[in-house]
Amino acid sequence: MKKISSLTKILLLFFVFLFVFPSPLSAQYLSLSISPPLLRIIIKPKKSILIAYTLKNKGDPVTLYPIIRSFEPKGNKGEIKLKDFIKGPVHFRLDNSDRELNQPFFFKNGDSTQLLLRIKTSENAQEGDYYYTFLLVTSPPPPEGGRSTTTTRAAIGANLLITVTNSGNLERKGKIVLFDVIPHYRLEIFNHKLNLFDINDKIPVILTVANTGRNLLEAEANIELKGLSHSQTYKIPKQNILANSEKMLKSNSTTNSSSLVLSGFFLGRYILSTHINLGEGTKVLYEKTQFYVIPIKVLLVLSFLSILIFAAIYIKKKIT
Repeated sequence: MKKISSLTKILLLFFVFLFVFPSPLSAQYLSLSISPPLLRIIIKPKKSILIAYTLKNKGDPVTLYPIIRSFEPKGNKGEIKLKDFIKGPVHFRLDNSDRELNQPFFFKNGDSTQLLLRIKTSENAQEGDYYYTFLLVTSPPPPEGGRSTTTTRAAIGANLLITVTNSGNLERKGKIVLFDVIPHYRLEIFNHKLNLFDINDKIPVILTVANTGRNLLEAEANIELKGLSHSQTYKIPKQNILANSEKMLKSNSTTNSSSLVLSGFFLGRYILSTHINLGEGTKVLYEKTQFYVIPIKVLLVLSFLSILIFAAIYIKKKIT
C-alpha cells in the first residue's frame, strides 16, 4: 500500500474540515431609515393626533417589532436613557389595518411603507412633558417592566417630545450653568482666576444651560469675542433642552468636548460674552468670561536664557 505523505494528510484534513464544519453565514446587512426622526407635539388632554411615519429598507429583508418606550435625559450632551416601559398619560396604537404595536411584520429589501401612529392623551392627563421613542427592533422586545435577554438586537427609532397642556401656557425657564474657556494654564491671584493661552493655541469654549421649568426649551445662543486682534460673533443653532435637565450647547463644527473652538492668531486680553434666547416671552440669559493670550513658550525660553546669562556673568566675576 502506498504511504500517504504528511502534506497530503494536512490537505485531506483541511477539506474534511470544510465539509463537516461549513463556514458561518455572513452577518445580516441592515440599512433602515425612518422619517420624521423627531417630533415636538403640544396636545390637550383627551385629544388625539395621527402621525404618518415613512419607513425604508435599503438592506437585507428583516422582521421588525414596532414598540413604544419612554426615555429620560442623561448627562449634559444630549444623551437619553431608554426605559423598558411606557410612562405617562399618553396612549399609542397603530392605525394600519395590517400592523399592530408589539407585533412583528416582515419588511422586504428595497421596500417602503407608512406606519400610522395614533397618539391619544387621557381625559385627566396631568400637564407636563412626556418623552417617548417609537422603536422598530429586529428581535422580540422584553415585556414591559421585564428583564431584557442577551439576544443581540438592532433598532431604529424616532423621538416624540410631547407636551400636555390644557391652557396652552408653557413654563419655560432656564439658567446658565457654565460659560468659560478650557485654558492650557490657569493662575489664581488674590482669588482672581487668569485663563492663559499661548499664541496659536486653539481655545475651547463651554456653554452649558439648565432647563429649570417643566416644559421643553428651544435655546439658541450668540457668543461674542472682543479683543485686540479679533472681534467676532459666533452663532450656536437652536437646540432642545428637555425639562429638568441641562445640556451643553454646541456649534455645528465642534466635538462633544466643547461648545465652540476658537482658532487663529490671538494676542492680549479677550472678553467672551453670550446671549441665550429661550423662546418668545422668556428672559434672555447673559454671561461673560475672559482670557489672556501671551507668547508663553517664547517667554519661557527667554527666561531660561536670561538665567544662563546672569549665571555666567556671576561665575565670571567670582573667578576674576
